[in-house]
Amino acid sequence: MARLIKLLWLLALLRSLVPIAAQGTAWLFRRMPPAVGGWLRRRWSALSPFQRRLAVNLLLGLTITVLLHAFRDTATVGSVEDASLDWVMAMRSGDAPTAGLRPVLFLDIDEASYQAWGEPLLTPREKLARLIDFALAGGAAAIVVDVDLSRIGAGGEAALWRSLARYAAADRDSAAPLPPLVLARVTRARLPEHHDSLPTERPTAFDHLVAAAPGLHWGAVTFDQDADGKVRRWRLWDAACDAAGVALIRPSIQLQLKALLDANPAQCAALHDALALLTPVDCDDMALRAPGARGRALVVQLGTEPVHLEPERIARRIGYRLRWRPAPGEMPQTLLHGVQVPVLTVLSAARITDAVQPLDPGLARGHLVIIGASHAEGRDVYDTPLGLMPGALIVANAVLSLDSHGELRGPGLLATLAVETLLIVVLSLLFARFNGFWAGLGGGALVLFGLLPLSLWLIADGWWLNYAIPLLAIQAYQMAAELRENLAARRRRTSNHA
Repeated sequence: MARLIKLLWLLALLRSLVPIAAQGTAWLFRRMPPAVGGWLRRRWSALSPFQRRLAVNLLLGLTITVLLHAFRDTATVGSVEDASLDWVMAMRSGDAPTAGLRPVLFLDIDEASYQAWGEPLLTPREKLARLIDFALAGGAAAIVVDVDLSRIGAGGEAALWRSLARYAAADRDSAAPLPPLVLARVTRARLPEHHDSLPTERPTAFDHLVAAAPGLHWGAVTFDQDADGKVRRWRLWDAACDAAGVALIRPSIQLQLKALLDANPAQCAALHDALALLTPVDCDDMALRAPGARGRALVVQLGTEPVHLEPERIARRIGYRLRWRPAPGEMPQTLLHGVQVPVLTVLSAARITDAVQPLDPGLARGHLVIIGASHAEGRDVYDTPLGLMPGALIVANAVLSLDSHGELRGPGLLATLAVETLLIVVLSLLFARFNGFWAGLGGGALVLFGLLPLSLWLIADGWWLNYAIPLLAIQAYQMAAELRENLAARRRRTSNHA
């Protein structure tokens, strides 16, 4: 309802601008030199009624398009674009097989696992160790542990230490490579009196081990929640203050894995150097170490895709593909070692940690393994464009989105102008030939059967062709046409009475 009210408000604003634009045009004509104004009036008089309507509609279309682009970053137009992109993602979530999508294995600490473990206040560390060992034994492509490890008193720290210490040993033994393992790093909430300072990371019992083992990494897990409660956008990095009081930039899990999955030390070093430009001077000063860094385009080449460390609004969108509980037949498939497998497989954690006959670790082969919780007491379930899902699956969607096609991007300026110019010409012809209702219906059909299918096709490769602004333009066109028709009818009635 709130989004509908905002849309109606925007359309009312555009409608109110039509007579203002007409008055402004008349004022310009009066201010022109007599020779120029006379030439324009003669040219205008020589046009047929159809040509006049076409010229007015072209001018109107250009004005509406410019206004909508000027207001594109406002909350009103942004919410309409978000709604259209949400719908496209929902339509794409269960589509045809995708060869380039990395399969995900979600080891879910669900309600059954939580109760089987005795409903502990903190996730038992020995259980996490078994889940990590399962992923390592199966040959996972990468492992993410989306569990807060800073809490003390969970028990089993020695078992988890032994599992993670394998990375320190693997560093000394080059014949035993291990997949990258990213641990979630959690920060404390800032006190009101320190709202201008950086948040502080909580220390863990594994800090020294992670610092010493190149295969272990910390990753930020912060996402932005919009006003309607949905999680749509990621943060590629977070500024924080570590336990020693040193300001740092912590890359997100998806950004870490984008650099790590290619096993390219050069691009990891390039990412580290770029993030260093964004590091604050200290925990109480948000200024950058490198003056003017925010004014530069901080772009890092990761794989085949450039990644902007300070992206625009649309580039921060998570390309959701995975639902938490899809209906039968809705789960997309992908190719893994020449065999089609589900993009998402969910296993209850207790089936690995407590089963009499443990599952085959080979299920993790080639998968991105994410360990997280969905049980109610964990309070880690959020609303998304694809419905409710645990935080671990939001991380999985973010990783797949950035890994498969990079950040979401729109077409270039020339392509955008070409599409919008073509649309303006077609709409101008429609509104010059037909009345407001039928012309608006034809314009809507053009968007729904032209731009919309094209958007569905392009978004699979990370391109977003926004059809929300053309729809708004058609509505504004229709309102303006109806306003002109009503004014013309009123003038005719007035002249008849006279």
